Amino acid sequence: MLKIAIQMDPISVVDVNADTTFDMALEAFDRGHEIWVYEASTLQLYSGNVRARAQKIETIARTQDDHASLSELSILDLREMDVVLIRQDPPFDMAYITASQILERLQPYVLVLNDPRAIRDAPEKLFVTEFEDLTPPTLITSDPHAVREFREVKRSS
Repeated sequence: MLKIAIQMDPISVVDVNADTTFDMALEAFDRGHEIWVYEASTLQLYSGNVRARAQKIETIARTQDDHASLSELSILDLREMDVVLIRQDPPFDMAYITASQILERLQPYVLVLNDPRAIRDAPEKLFVTEFEDLTPPTLITSDPHAVREFREVKRSS
């Protein structure tokens, strides 16, 4: 049996028919693994120990609004886990970056998926540009003038 902690958005509001994190938790639970869930905002680096305020999944089923029963919140030492899954929707703000830096401290003692450094170094919106032969003309910018120019060029071609 593995001990798995999942850093995710609140499990209480997931869509049990569409959320892949829920699917992974359900499958792991059904296989007999111990599953804990926590939100990134509860992650802590306390005197060198990586911890989170977490809840253990007691039961889980694909029944919307009645899909998981959880233990009381408790402080979980993430170094006691076999695996930590990073699964929340990435806001990619400083809190997210800091959380990834804290989770790096678990390595190599705990398998952290996806690798926190890789999450920072290969953000999903930019990573696709590494495959130029598979990617259509693409513009990534926050400059509205460049967006309009790109759009006009695309319309005329």
